[in-house]
Formats: sequence, structure tokens, C-alpha cells
Amino acid sequence: MRILERRYASRLEPIRKFVLLIAVAAVLACSCQNDVQAQNFRNRQRGQQPQAAELTAEEVQAAIDRAIRYLKSRQTDRGNWRQFRFNCGVSSLCTLAMLNAGEDPNSQHIQQALRYIKAFDGNELATYSLSLRVMVLAAADPAGRQHRADIAADIRVLLNGQTTAGPNAGGWTYHSGNRTDQERGAADSSNSQFALLALNEAAQMGIQIPDENWRLAKGYWERCFIPQKGGFDYRTHAQGVSIESEVTGSMTCAGIASTIIIGDNLADGQGLIDENGNINCCAQDENRMLEAAIEWVGTRFSTRGNPSSSGRRNSRFGDDQTRLYYLYALERAGRLSGRRFFGPHDWYRAGASALIDQQKMDGSWQGTGQLGESIEEVATAFALLFLSKGKRPVVIGKYEYGFGNDWDNHPKGVHQLTRNLEQQWNAKLTWQTVDSRKATANELLETPVLFISGRNELELDVQQKENLKKFVENGGFIFAEACQGDGCGEVVNFDRDFRALMNELFPDSPLEPLAVDHPIWNAHYQIREPLDSRPLLGLQACCRTSVVYCPRNLSCLWQADRQSLLELCNAPTRREITYASQLGQNVVSYATGRQVRDKLDTPTIDQNEIGQGIGERIIVLPKLQHNGGADEAPNAWRKVKRQAMSDAGLLIKMEKKLISPTADELPDYPFVFMHGRERFRFSAEEREAIRNYLSTGFGFILADSVCTSNGFNESFRAEMAAIMQDHPLEEVPADDPLWTQVEFGFPLERVTLRIPDRDVIGGFREEVTAPKLEGIKVDGRWVVLFSPYDMSCALENASVSQCEGYTHEDAMTMCIKILLYRLQTD
Repeated sequence: MRILERRYASRLEPIRKFVLLIAVAAVLACSCQNDVQAQNFRNRQRGQQPQAAELTAEEVQAAIDRAIRYLKSRQTDRGNWRQFRFNCGVSSLCTLAMLNAGEDPNSQHIQQALRYIKAFDGNELATYSLSLRVMVLAAADPAGRQHRADIAADIRVLLNGQTTAGPNAGGWTYHSGNRTDQERGAADSSNSQFALLALNEAAQMGIQIPDENWRLAKGYWERCFIPQKGGFDYRTHAQGVSIESEVTGSMTCAGIASTIIIGDNLADGQGLIDENGNINCCAQDENRMLEAAIEWVGTRFSTRGNPSSSGRRNSRFGDDQTRLYYLYALERAGRLSGRRFFGPHDWYRAGASALIDQQKMDGSWQGTGQLGESIEEVATAFALLFLSKGKRPVVIGKYEYGFGNDWDNHPKGVHQLTRNLEQQWNAKLTWQTVDSRKATANELLETPVLFISGRNELELDVQQKENLKKFVENGGFIFAEACQGDGCGEVVNFDRDFRALMNELFPDSPLEPLAVDHPIWNAHYQIREPLDSRPLLGLQACCRTSVVYCPRNLSCLWQADRQSLLELCNAPTRREITYASQLGQNVVSYATGRQVRDKLDTPTIDQNEIGQGIGERIIVLPKLQHNGGADEAPNAWRKVKRQAMSDAGLLIKMEKKLISPTADELPDYPFVFMHGRERFRFSAEEREAIRNYLSTGFGFILADSVCTSNGFNESFRAEMAAIMQDHPLEEVPADDPLWTQVEFGFPLERVTLRIPDRDVIGGFREEVTAPKLEGIKVDGRWVVLFSPYDMSCALENASVSQCEGYTHEDAMTMCIKILLYRLQTD
């Protein structure tokens, strides 16, 4: 939600009245947007596809909200939903969907559902129902404080129900509980994937799953894979592939997710931990079966139906009879593999667009055929699971470059780091792979942290370099490592090339060791004594450390941060793994401030120019040049521009323009911005020019001290005293009209300052106070307003600033108020 609406929704009327006078063009722009939405609605009514760009986070959330309301309306007083084939299966599915969509576990609807599904004897439940119940209880109680014993009991039943011998060994049938393999019948991939999903939830809660069960499951899925076709079938093929064998989208996606889950939990180490308990970071972790299956999904991708290798309609688990079941599996495959794209297809945006187009007026969906998709509650739950789980915010992206897999030497590293972040932040997160050869700078910005890794040469073309530079300059963060040491030997290629790349992109900002008081060291975990074996180097750009580089392995150790693997390590190795994991979480916490945008938010890099048209009022905001860091935060006021255009309807022209105090055009600008981080001094000629500019009553300067620099503060006060001798800087009173009068927006009484404090997680404590500005008046009007506390770095970094000063939200609010003040007193 927009900043002004979020904090001052009841005080916006003065701004709206002001907008009527100055925002004709903005109104016209809104009208155009409404016309586009209306046309898209008409297209839907005609059965035509809307444009992909139409899909927004707000639209998806509205569909989710409608679906939740529908499911609530279909819940009975007993807490259940109408049944289909399996006891409590539908009720568990609906409850799971609502929980993943954000429904409060303590709400009446969820509590009634939990009481209903917990009343069943686990030994009497089918595999689907039992697995779904485990997932529901884990989603309602991730820490296991209430339902751990119930989950553990259900897991024992599931483990007893796994087939242990023959061609179906490692799989599950419809029947759980104490039966022989012969009594259970043939295992299938559908039941087996649901059982593994349940086992995975229990394992994340710390419930021990024997390694043998994971190993059996691994063998089962290997036998379900059809190498000749590149995907997974519903049955195993231990005796060879028959003509009836068929690869389907739902089973291939199930195989992708199941293979990843097994790899996450199987404690064989795959050579990662040697016989002495040391880590071997050069152990290869390739899975050609998984890669082939991902390629199959990209080739056969569809959102209209469940694709199959034969293309036959109504084939088992193929085509449109199980479309929603397939989409739910597609979500898991995409999310767990970290893929935004299968082939050229953005799977979430494509699937969400298709689902939203087909949602009924009451918020439900209805499919056809097997698995109960003709029942609205089942269809709606599958659709809701896709929409809600697939939209989890991306916290980190792996930067794919070059040819081969040198960019991904440790595939499970970022995956495991994200899982740890989910636990520490108590939030649902995901990661993704970013193909640098295809991604634009705007697309890079959809990922708050780019992880760049490698051993060999880092060779990027001109466009890739330019995109990385724009990514950082517009708030992005680079986290990099050189995969060397820890059994890999010493390499120089990546280390050499990455340092050279940073020097090329940011020549004025060298990579330097992070100081012991840098906020990264206590962004989450308190790291009092950084290890020399994993040094961190940082690069300052855009008001903060925007690049962090470790010239040693990190992701290799992240992927070993699992209890099953830690038990294979010796004590020194366990300490190194724990340290690397905490370090990685600290860096990401610092980079994001634990604030991640919705997956569908598509940030864009501001353009410099806005064309001038009839009815527009263009405001140009140049920066005043000096020798104390005049362009230290180059994008700060671009953020204000975007917010002012959004909230107040102002049209602002932002040029990359540093103007000299003695420039002939200075008097043409009624608003000049100034900031800095170092001591500075104007010449006598410059002082005279600024005096003339301000004394006319037309000029105006807004200044702030980047990162609350004492040197800049002292210089600015001294220069203003020399320039405006008869008009000293004075404190702007808390009751000044700037803060209290509604024609300047809305009353602003309290703001929040971030004060450095090493004893606080994140390195800062917050202090609520009255706005603190100093100013100079001429003829009763402020012509200079100065903040000795940082606003620029707060503006430039919406997620986090490492500077003492105002929060992003309050810096934005103060700047918009000052902008409105200047316009109203013009």
C-alpha cells in the first residue's frame, strides 16, 4: 500500500484537493488505465486472453481472497467440507489451501477444521488423507508446539505404509497402515508424492525420518523415470518401458519435487562429507534425471491441461481431466527447483493468469474428471494452493552466466539458505535462478539479492555488466563467493575476474574488508569474532554496502547445514558450517531488512525524461554541486519523484543534473536539492551566487546530511552562516505551519530516527521524536531547510539503510511535505 495511504489514510483530503489543481495529466493517465482494465474485462467475457502484463499482485490477491471466502461459505458447522472418496481428504485439502493463503491458524474456521480432521484414526486413513493431515498440522503449527505428537504418530503410520520390496519398493499405495506389500497393491507416483510431502514437513519440524525410507523412495522415483521420454510416469518401469508407458505433466512435476525433497533429506552426503567428517566442496552434485525432467516440462508446458507425452485426451493423469491437480504439482516443481521459467514460460504468471480468467463469480473453480476436480471445493483448493504458494516472495536469486554449471557448483546451497531464512524470519520465502543472458535490468530488480558464484573465469558482455550496474544503483544487492578451498584447492580465475568487474563498474568504491562494527555482523546473529577463514569484503555504493564478497566457499557449507549431514561431520567442520550459515543469513537480512516485495511486483528503473503535455505542471529538481559528495545518493530523489507522482499526482522531471552555484541557469530553478557526506567549502563567488539566489525570495534549497555526517553538518552550517549573515539557521519548531497546516499535506507530529546500537539485532534502535529540521527564513518564508539527520540514504534504500537517520517511510513523508510546502508558497 502506498506510504501516504498506509500511515495517513484519514488525512489525505487536503492532498486530494491540491491534486485537482495540478494533476490533469495524472487523471488522464488513470482514465487510460481504467480503459485498459475495462477492455481486458470485455476480452475475458468474449473468451479472449488478456495481455500477460495485466497480471498484478493486487489482482492475484483479490482472487485468493474470493477463493477463501468461497471455501469458508462451504464449510459445515462440524468444520468439514463435503467428502470425496477419502475420509477427511477434502477437508484437509481445503484447510491446507486456506492456511497457505494466509488464514490465521487461530481463526474459528481453521480451529473447527482441525478438530474435525484430528478426530480420525490415522490407521484408518488413506495415504492421501493421512499425508494431507500431516501437512495441515505442520502448516498450522510450524514449530510443533501443539501438534508435534499427532504429526509424529501419523508419520509412523506413513512409514509403515511404504512398500519395502519388489519393483514398487519405496512407493506408497492408496492404503496406509499395517498391511503387507501384497495387500497394499501396486504403488503409484501420485500417492507417493503426497507421502513424501508429509515426510518433508515432519523432517523440517525435526522429526527423525530414517535414512532407509529416503533411500527406498529415491530408488522408486528412479524406476518411475522414463529416460527415452525424459519424464516420469504413474508407475515404475523396473521391467522395461512398455508402449503404454506415458509421461505426464503432473507426474513429471511430482517427480521433480520428490527428487529434490529426497535430496534435501537423504544423509548420504553424496561425497560432500568424507570419512573423516571433513567437508569436500568439490563433490559434484549432478542429477541428469532432474535436469531432463525440467527440460520436458519446458518443452510440453501448458496451463490449459495436464500435458502428456502421447498427447492423447483423457489419458491417465493427462490432459484436462486433472488440470488443477497438475497446476498444483507445477507450483511445487517450479518453487522447489528455483525456476521462474520452464523453457520460455513464466510458469507462475501463466498459470495465475489462466486461473484468474476461469474463476467463477462466487470465487470457486470447477474442473472435470478424476481426483474430484468436478467438485468445486477440490478444484478451488488446488487453484488456491497454486496461487498462494507460487506467489511466495523471492528473497535471493542465483545468477546464471556463461556456459556449463560453474555458476551453480553447489545447487542445494541457496535452497538450504532460503529454508533457514524461512525459519528465522517466520515467513514463507522462495528463491529463483536468474538467466543473465536474458534478464533485463528491471527483471534483475525482481530479485533483491543476486548470488554470484564460481571457480573459473567470470566473463560477461557489455549488456550484462550494464544491467548489474543499474541493478545496484537502483537498490539491488550482490552477494558473491569464490568456490575455493575446503577440498577444492586454490583458484584465482573467479576471484581475479570478480574483483576486476567490481572495479570496472564502481571505480570509486573499492572492495574492502568489512569493519568489525559493520551492521552485517549482527543483522540477525551476533557474530562478535568473524573467522579469518571466511572473510567478507564490502563495496560501498548508493549509501550502503551494496556488494558483499567472500573469496572462500559459502554455498557449499550452506547445503550441508542439515541435521542429517551435520551428524556426519567432525566438530571443527560443524562449527564452520554453522558459522557460514549464520553469515549467509546475516548478509541477506542486512541486504533486505527482512522486507521482500510480492513476487508479482515488477520494479522499473526510472527514466530521466517525462514528456510535457497540455495540463501538466513539470517540476525540475537539480542538485547543487560542491566538493563534499554532491551525488552520494544518486537515486534518492527519484524515489521521491515516484512517490509524489503516485500519491500527489505531481509530474516531476528528474535529470542527472548537478548544477554549479555560479551557473547562469540557477535562478531558473525554484527548488534545488543538496546533500553530502564530507566536509566542503564554497568559494567566495559561489557564496555570492547562492546569497543572490536565496535573497530574491524565489530560490529554495533542501539539504540533508548523508549518513548523518558530522563533517558535512559542520560545513553546511558554516557556509550558511557565511552566505546568509543576516538570516541565521534556526530550528524549525514542532508547531510550524510546515508540519501543522493541512494545505501542506497533513499534520506530521512524530517521526522515527534510527540510532546506531551494536547491542540490538540489526545494529540500530529506533527513537520516536518530533521532526528535526533547521532552516533559514526570508520575508517569513523558509528558503533553506536542512536535516542534520540522514534522509537521502533512507530514501535510496527502501529495504534498509546502514545510516543513522530517518526511516525510509518518514524520510519520504517529510520530503513530500516539503515539496508541497514549496509549491504552495511559490
